[in-house]
Order: sequence, then C-alpha cells, then structure tokens
Amino acid sequence: MGNVFANRADSGLENETLTISCYIALDGSSNVIGYAPTASPPGLVGPYTRAYGVQKAIGPAGAIITQPHTSTGIYTFTLDEPWYAAHEAWVQQTDQGAVASLTPYIDLNVTANQLGGAFPGCNPTIAPQTILIHFRAAATGAPTNPVVNTAFWFGVKLRRGQAK
Repeated sequence: MGNVFANRADSGLENETLTISCYIALDGSSNVIGYAPTASPPGLVGPYTRAYGVQKAIGPAGAIITQPHTSTGIYTFTLDEPWYAAHEAWVQQTDQGAVASLTPYIDLNVTANQLGGAFPGCNPTIAPQTILIHFRAAATGAPTNPVVNTAFWFGVKLRRGQAK
C-alpha cells in the first residue's frame, strides 16, 4: 500500500488542485450501484461505486438517493462541494466485451452558480456542481448505455481558488 504522507504522487504547475478519481459500478440496467454501505460490513460482495467527492448525492448501494443514470447514455453526477475551475477531465470504460464501441464525452460546471467564466469546467448551460457524462455509439453518434454489469472510471482535476 502506498503512503500518501511519504510522497506526492500527483503534482503539477497549478497549485491548489485536487484530483477526484471515480469508479462507477453499473448494474443489470446500466444504473449506478451506490457506494459500500457503512451500517454493516459489506463483506466480499459487490461491486460498489467508489467516488469520493461526488457520492453524497448517490448514496449507498441498496439506498440510492439520486440515480446518476438520467436517460439513455447520460450520467449526471453532483459534486459534493463547489470548485473554482477544472483543469482536466476524463472518462474510461472498463472492457465492454465484443460490442459496438462507445465514445464517452464529459462536460462540467464545477462552480456554485451558472454564471460561467473564462476558466474551464464552468459551462453555464448545465447546473452548478455538475459532471455530465454522455456515452454515444461510435458509428452513429446515438446515445447508448454502457454494457450492463460493467463499469467506467472518470476523473476531474479541480482548482480550489483563483489563480495567483
């Protein structure tokens, strides 16, 4: 196991940034499975979503608060806290098997408002504190769900405050 206090694994020229990396587990309907319940030991069953920084609105497995799978191929996640800007965003699917490939797209409004701004990740056309992920069929561009009982990863590098 790595010791986060022993070294700095993620750094860059931008100060005051934090990277949120999320593993989103999907069930038999391509809906998001919540995070591991904390009221009782989860045991060795799963999978569970692991998404610190965007999981308050999701809730634990078996008691989903808000389902991020809002329609075919569209997943809408709510950040737990507002941020100033985003410097990087990515989506990566787990192996979908022998199916038509999907192309993921991501858009964000990490701020607490819809005023927009010059910084990336402040799209005023989507709700505040929102990460919007679209999956489209690579051949047609039609919205398409990932394969059931699979998963995907996404990450966002967020800026805490105004540039110095």
